[in-house]
Amino acid sequence: MFYLPFNGSLPDTGPAIMDFWFDAAVPLRLTTLLPDDGIVTSSSIRSDNSTKLSALPTEMELKIFSNLTHGDILQVRLVCKDWLQLARSNELERKSKLIISKQNLEDICHHTKRQVLKLPSRVKETFKELNQLEILNITNNNRQELKRVILENLPKEARLNTIHLCIRDGEEDLLELVVQKCSSSLESLNLKFDNLTKRSVKQLNFMSGKVSRLALTGLGAHDLLHSIAPKTNKILTDMTLHDLDAIEESFSTLIQRLPNLIKLDLQFTEITDEVMGSIFHRLTQLRPLLLDTCKGETGIKYLCSKSNISRLKQLQTLCSCFCPIKVLQILNLKN
Repeated sequence: MFYLPFNGSLPDTGPAIMDFWFDAAVPLRLTTLLPDDGIVTSSSIRSDNSTKLSALPTEMELKIFSNLTHGDILQVRLVCKDWLQLARSNELERKSKLIISKQNLEDICHHTKRQVLKLPSRVKETFKELNQLEILNITNNNRQELKRVILENLPKEARLNTIHLCIRDGEEDLLELVVQKCSSSLESLNLKFDNLTKRSVKQLNFMSGKVSRLALTGLGAHDLLHSIAPKTNKILTDMTLHDLDAIEESFSTLIQRLPNLIKLDLQFTEITDEVMGSIFHRLTQLRPLLLDTCKGETGIKYLCSKSNISRLKQLQTLCSCFCPIKVLQILNLKN
């Protein structure tokens, strides 16, 4: 299914949001959109003052047309503009059925493939007009060609502040397009990687110090410092790191370079007792803190000897295992 919630115009005020999804594995549903809102109702048919072939009420013509086969309805569309609109009405479209047989299967596949091949050109023209686009989410778009077409044709006037993007193997140039097109306006970046390469690390390094909200999935521990904070980063205030491997070695250095971080999400990422202690010691301004279950083997006594959650005086939301609370109980401290 190809779904593009856009009718050719955008509101003059307020953020414009585009959520674009295409999956070539799902059979394509072909729908003809009208120039306005794409919806034909009995009240909207013949709303103009054009000459009519028939003086019959619209409802009666729809009743007559409902007895026609799908092939006949396709022929009726060619008669005149009024009948074309009638044939596009919801009442008649719901009656249309596609019957697949051995005789027409090859033609159906050929038609579907032809429409899919036309898709990039349609997307190209659409995105060139999105001057007010602020949020772009193409995370679930699995077609590399379409993602590239979208990013290449974003208008210069668009001030994108948020991008959600999945980068698969061989798609490193997509991140380069993001840097080229949006680095001056981007505030929030959400990226999912199948395999982070040195090329992508370099582009993330370029974005360091430009975005205030960063969410990364599939990043290796050895890439943390080089991609997020090669030096002190005072701009980043909101960081999400999911599905990381062991982060102990570089994480302490990383959080030292993020002095203004107020939100940290490490769910689905293994953390050790040492990492938890570093968070409580360095990131005292945290408000939301989301942690996975700690995997340390040092035990609760070790945690009691390190900085604890009582240092986070501004904490508003906590999601973690029970260990931080247990430490407070043992030390008889109040949060």
